[in-house]
Amino acid sequence: MAATIAVLVARRIARPVRSVAQAAQQLSDGDLSARATLTNPTDLETELLAQKFNHMAATLEQQEDERTTMIANIAHELRTPLAVMSARLTALEDGVLA
Repeated sequence: MAATIAVLVARRIARPVRSVAQAAQQLSDGDLSARATLTNPTDLETELLAQKFNHMAATLEQQEDERTTMIANIAHELRTPLAVMSARLTALEDGVLA
């Protein structure tokens, strides 16, 4: 009877931790939208773990979006002067500018 109770308690504890572990695996595979879901939180510790994990995942997703936007903005800002320099070099080669 004690073994049966131990197995039931272990499953109840492991289920939410498994959910966080699966979300962590998805996150490490590059899926920044992965979140841990607790359908029936068993205790405050696992609920807190899932909340903190989800907060971390949301922060990583936001930082990745900001990084992508920043790189696009930098690329745009660099293209303009390069295009002007390229046009001037072409004009110099063609003899349009002295």
